[in-house]
Amino acid sequence: MLDFSFTAKEQELADEFLKFFGEQITEEKWDRTMDEQECNNPYWHDLHLEMARRGYYALMAPKYLGGRQLSFTEWTIFLEVVGFKRVPFGNINAVLNTSNFLLGGMLLWATEEQKKKWIPGFLSGEVKSCQGLTEPAVGSDLANVELRAIEQPDGSFILNGTKIFNNAHNATHILTVSRTDTTVPRHKGITLFLVDLKAKGMTVVPRDFSAGGEKRSEVSFADVHVPKENMLGLKNKGFYHIMEAMRFERTMGYRVGESTDDFNRLVRTVKELKYDGKPVSQIPWVRYGLAQIATEMLVVRQMCYWVAYCQDHDIDVTSRSAPLTKLFRSEIQDRLGHLAVEILGEYGGLEKWNKTRNNVPAHGLAQEWYLDSRKEEIGAGTSETQLNIVAKRGLGLPEN
Repeated sequence: MLDFSFTAKEQELADEFLKFFGEQITEEKWDRTMDEQECNNPYWHDLHLEMARRGYYALMAPKYLGGRQLSFTEWTIFLEVVGFKRVPFGNINAVLNTSNFLLGGMLLWATEEQKKKWIPGFLSGEVKSCQGLTEPAVGSDLANVELRAIEQPDGSFILNGTKIFNNAHNATHILTVSRTDTTVPRHKGITLFLVDLKAKGMTVVPRDFSAGGEKRSEVSFADVHVPKENMLGLKNKGFYHIMEAMRFERTMGYRVGESTDDFNRLVRTVKELKYDGKPVSQIPWVRYGLAQIATEMLVVRQMCYWVAYCQDHDIDVTSRSAPLTKLFRSEIQDRLGHLAVEILGEYGGLEKWNKTRNNVPAHGLAQEWYLDSRKEEIGAGTSETQLNIVAKRGLGLPEN
């Protein structure tokens, strides 16, 4: 018989994470920092320091490097709790980008000298990286990046170009995908560099990314000198290195936890609302809409943990399970956002960071769910991209 419950160890981890983040994160602090930082993805430095002290940036690191070496399933538990407890995305970026994606990738293709140099800083929280993947002209099409890295006689490189849609304003370094050879097929002439964001020639400009109030940065490289020891992996093999590292961000644990909290908040709001003196919860289409999303939430959570299970057992998830999970979760979030504003009507457009937030249904989060839902279907690969991956690689269907 299948057993979907956590093991004793997994439940102990879940309880640990729930207790810690439950104590650290309060609604009042959320409201205050959103007002102060004028965005819905603030960064809390005190939380960052406490997470580092607790060893939460070392969860996936091997024990020989001082980490806890969690399994993918255990890591997914952590990510789900982080999303459910609404850890600020400014903080979770340090976990997702540095202690998960970058650290995991470096374990595959960095030199021993580079591991010794960088990984202790990852685990302590001293080094916080962001991903320099997306560019203004090519989006996230890594094979067509235009940021140029020209090798110098001493083996160092000079970088020129721009990266967008990243968390550089809360980071110390950027993992940048750069073009080092223009004479070969485009995906073969790419190299990775870890660049200090305070290096001469670097400019970081935080910008309002979405109508929902999220902050992202534009990073400009103007004749930035990068030492040869900051080149990660093999020259001109960066595209393949990034593809290898993608296995460390395939689970959607964070997003599933976030959607669960959003859905629970909407249900609580519906239970409290009345229309023409009658409870909104008695309206049939409201009840059916919430029940439908509840069903889908249960399905996507099982899909999320199935991806983690496959990764723990070296089963490929890149051609079907992972893209389908990403696709399904983003579309659920889209339906949740639309249902929320449909139920709340004109109140669904009120923002969270105003002085009357406590008198606004769902604390003004409905407009954020709605406005950000389209972003979820684009970021980390559009829905169409996920479908193409499944059709071509998962089902073996021929292209046109």
